[in-house]
Amino acid sequence: MLQRLHRVQKFEPFLKETGRSFSFESLLGMGDESREISYILVGLQTHINTWMMDITADQRIKHVDEMSVRANQIVVGAALQSKTVSDKLNQVKSLKIQAQQVHLQTSQLMSSLAVIHKHFPAELFSFRVKTTPAM
Repeated sequence: MLQRLHRVQKFEPFLKETGRSFSFESLLGMGDESREISYILVGLQTHINTWMMDITADQRIKHVDEMSVRANQIVVGAALQSKTVSDKLNQVKSLKIQAQQVHLQTSQLMSSLAVIHKHFPAELFSFRVKTTPAM
């Protein structure tokens, strides 16, 4: 087991310490002479980020406006459907009342016919249906 441990090679980190401090200039490979360029780049990035935030805010406002128009259209459509259903419901109620009146009048008519039927002779209502043989 110890022999295996001795065979393991010495580990060294991939990035070696250089003793320099980390800065934006060292990241871009610039020296002190180009410090102004780095400030311009940072200012430009800030400016671009600001405009991007404004654009996305405008897009969000546009999206909210579109969604509110859609919601308004849906509400108006639902209100129109509700009115149509209400009108149809009133028609159904009217038809129901008419059907009840027709039923009542038919019932009264049948009662009257039954009373009239009693006053006629029975022979008057006894008739035979003549059938013809099928060919």
